[in-house]
Amino acid sequence: MRRSLHTGVASMALLAGLGFALAQQPPANQQMQQPQAEGAQKQWQNTESGKAGKEEPSSHLPSDPPKENAVFINGALAVPGAPTEGETVPAKFSQKNAALDQVPIMARPLPLDDDQKRRIFDVVNAANKPVATITAQPASALPGSVERFDMPPELADIAAVRDLKYVRVAGKVLLVQSANNVVVGEIARP
Repeated sequence: MRRSLHTGVASMALLAGLGFALAQQPPANQQMQQPQAEGAQKQWQNTESGKAGKEEPSSHLPSDPPKENAVFINGALAVPGAPTEGETVPAKFSQKNAALDQVPIMARPLPLDDDQKRRIFDVVNAANKPVATITAQPASALPGSVERFDMPPELADIAAVRDLKYVRVAGKVLLVQSANNVVVGEIARP
């Protein structure tokens, strides 16, 4: 009885050790790709952006061509009727998204049409609040000394500006988030 117990424990330890050893080895296909990945890594580190650490090294690795029945090709939907340019397409495949990546999120334009912009400009100027002598643009924070005003009640139906404040400057209206004094939009004289 004692001998069979020792044999069972020894065989379990042997199997556990074998399983642990197998788990430490990379899969066969990964071993084949290792030299290719290391070569691309070294090549990437010699580029200007690679030295500065501004890019992911994996963006320069060669990729397999897409399958003929792939749903996504280069990040865009490849089905009939799908839009070719969308915000989900990676910047390396879309010049539009690459340009958008360079604009701070707070500086992206508010969803206002031309009529709404004209109306906001006219109503704010009719309120005749003082004009500030500052230079600011979207995504910049205003100093605390700049007086901000609540949106006039006539503009309550425009959801995009409902919770914002405004500052009048020469020829423009700056739309400001009240929580952090950041300019999130500007409307120039129409």
